Amino acid sequence: MLDRPPANSYDKAFMQELDAAIDEARRDDAVKAILLRSASEKFFSAGADVSVFARSGLDEQNAFVVCANEATGKFESTPKVVVAAINGHCLGGGLEMALCCDFRIAAEGSYRIGLPEVTLGLLPGTGGTQRLPRLIGRQKALDLMLRGTTMGPQDALAAGIVDEVVDTIPKGSASEVDAAVEAAAKALPAWASLSGTKRAAFMHAAAVKVKAAVPEIAKLLTLEQGKPLAHAVIEATRVAENLEFFAGFADKLRGDYVPLEDQNKFGLTMRRPVGVVVAITPWNFPLTLMANKICPALAAGCTVVLKPASTTPLATQKTIEVINSVGIPAGVLNTVHGPGAEIGDALVSHKKVNKIAFTGQTETGKRIMKLAADNVTRVTLELGGSDPMIVCDDADIRRATAATAIGRFFNAGQACLAVKRVYLFEQIAEEFMTKIADRARKEWPVGDGMKEGVKMGPLHTEKQRAVVESQVADAVKRGAKVLAGGKRPEGKEFEKGWYMEATVLSDVPEDSRMSTEEVFGPALPIFIVKDLDEAIAKANASVYGPTVSGRRSGRRTSQKRARPPSSSRPGTRGSTTSRSRMTSCRSAVPSSPGSARSTASRDSTATSRRSPWCSRTDDRRADAHRRGPGDGALSAARRLRGALLALSRAPRRPRRLRDVRSHRPTGI
Repeated sequence: MLDRPPANSYDKAFMQELDAAIDEARRDDAVKAILLRSASEKFFSAGADVSVFARSGLDEQNAFVVCANEATGKFESTPKVVVAAINGHCLGGGLEMALCCDFRIAAEGSYRIGLPEVTLGLLPGTGGTQRLPRLIGRQKALDLMLRGTTMGPQDALAAGIVDEVVDTIPKGSASEVDAAVEAAAKALPAWASLSGTKRAAFMHAAAVKVKAAVPEIAKLLTLEQGKPLAHAVIEATRVAENLEFFAGFADKLRGDYVPLEDQNKFGLTMRRPVGVVVAITPWNFPLTLMANKICPALAAGCTVVLKPASTTPLATQKTIEVINSVGIPAGVLNTVHGPGAEIGDALVSHKKVNKIAFTGQTETGKRIMKLAADNVTRVTLELGGSDPMIVCDDADIRRATAATAIGRFFNAGQACLAVKRVYLFEQIAEEFMTKIADRARKEWPVGDGMKEGVKMGPLHTEKQRAVVESQVADAVKRGAKVLAGGKRPEGKEFEKGWYMEATVLSDVPEDSRMSTEEVFGPALPIFIVKDLDEAIAKANASVYGPTVSGRRSGRRTSQKRARPPSSSRPGTRGSTTSRSRMTSCRSAVPSSPGSARSTASRDSTATSRRSPWCSRTDDRRADAHRRGPGDGALSAARRLRGALLALSRAPRRPRRLRDVRSHRPTGI
C-alpha cells in the first residue's frame, strides 16, 4: 500500500518498509508479480512528504534521498514483474515510482499526473525523471512523459539526453512484420526446392563476402554493444565460419531407408524444411547467436525472418545486407527492427511462422511459449543461467584461475554461459582467491572497446550496470568481502559509458542475490565447501542452468559431477557448454589442456551410439533428440548435423520413434 493518510505521501521510514517488502516478495517463490497500489481512490502517491522534508536537516535529507533511490531501484532490478496500479493522483516521487515499474495501469476517473515539486525544484527526485526538465526544459519533459510524444536521436543529442548517436535504423511496425513473414512464406517453395548443392553455393559465396566485410561489421558491433574491437572481430568472423560449416551440410540432409517385414515393400522417410523460421537474438552476442540460428535454417531450405535486439541492430543489419548481396532470392532472409513487446509479439504469434528460435531473458521466453502455443508453433528457447564452477583440492590453481577469469569477465560477464558462481574446496581456497583477485585487477583492464589493450568494455546499458551494482551491494550488506573491484573506474575517459571494474567477492551468503539470481556482469561470488558432495548440493540449489564446469587434475573427481536443474553437459579442466539437461556423465580425459570430452544422455546414466537428433512429425510438432558417445569432434559434428535435421520434417503422418527422449531447450 502506497497510501499514508492523511498526507498520501511517504517518508524515510515508509521507504524502508517498502524496500523490505520488495525484498520479501522477490524471495518468495509463490509471488509471480508485485503490484503497487494505494489504499484509497484519491491518491496513488503524492510523493515525498514536503513538511517532513522541510523540517529535516541536510544529512537527514540526503539519507532520505539515498533510501528512496535504493527502494525505487529495487523495482527495476527485481526479476519479477512490477506493476503500478495508478488509481488516484500520481505526483512527484509517486510518478517516479510508477515510471520505475515494468508496467503502469491507470484506473478510469479524474486524477492528475505530474512532477510539480521536482519540476519546480522543491524536492530532489528519487529516480531519473527529475533530470529531464533540467536537460530539455519543462514543456518538452511533460510532452515526453505525459503526452506520449517521442524524440528522435538527433533531437535527443541536441537536448543533451544522449552523448553520441552512432547511427539510426528504421523502427518496424506490425504491418511490416506481416509483410516480412508473407515474403518469407512466398519465397519458401523455391528456396526449399533448390538442391542442397545450390543452397551451399550461395552460403559459401556469402561467407567470402562476410570475411571481407569483417572490419566494418566489427567496428559497428563495438560502437553499439561496447565489447573490445578484438572480440568483435572474432564474433564477426564466426558468422563466415558458420556459413561455411553449415553449407557443408546442405547437401547431406537425406532421407532414411526403412526395412519392413514384408520383403516386397520398403519404407522411406523424406525430410522437408520446417518452413518459415523466426529468429530473435539478444544484444550480448548479436552476431554469433544470429549465425547459430540462420545458417542451419538456410542450409535446411527454410526461409528466415530475423529480429535483432533493439539496442544492437546495426552490425546485424549490415551482416544481413552482405549475405543477401550474393544473390540469395528475395524473401529468403529478412529483418525487422523494433521493440519486442510490439514486433516480437507480432512475429511469434503469426500464423504463417513454423519455427521460433529465441535467445534472451527467461520471462520473455515464457511469454513466447504462451503466444506460440495458440498456433502450436515449434519453439527453441535459449535462456538465462547461473552457471557454477567447482574447483577441487587437486586442481592446478594457475590454470583454474585463468579459466575462471575468462569464464567470468569475458564480454564484461554478459554471457549466459559465463561462470557465475565458484565453489572452492577449503584446502585451496586462500591461494585461489588471492590469485583470482590479482588476475581481476591486473589482467582485465576496463575501457573503451575501440582502444588497444582493453580486455573488458562497459556494460551494455545503464540499467544493466545498476542491477549488477545492486547485487554486489546486497552481498556486501549481508557480510561478503570485496577482494577486487566492486566499484566504477575513475577518470574522465570513463564518464561516457557504463563501466564497472572486474569484481571478486568472498564470504558471499547463500541467500544473497548473487547466489539466487543470475549475475549478468563482471562480478564473481566465491563460496567455500568441504568436499565434492557439498559442492554438488550447493551448485544444484539454483533453479538456473545451463552449464556446469569443474577443475581437477585427474579422473578421480571428474567421474562425479554436479547436475544443476537446467545444466548442460558438465566440463572438465575448463568451461564446456551444451544445451542438454544432465543427470550424470562418464569421464573422458581431454586430449589437451582447456578442452574437454564428455558423453551423456538426457535424464539417464546410459549412453547411446545412435544419431544424436531425431525429428518428430506428428501434429504436436515435438522435437526430440539423444546424444551418442565418441570423441569430441565426432560428437560435435553429430550434434551440429542434428541441428540441421531438427529444422527439417517428414511428410505429415505419424511415424514411430524408438527410444527417443523428448528435448526441452534450456538457456545459453
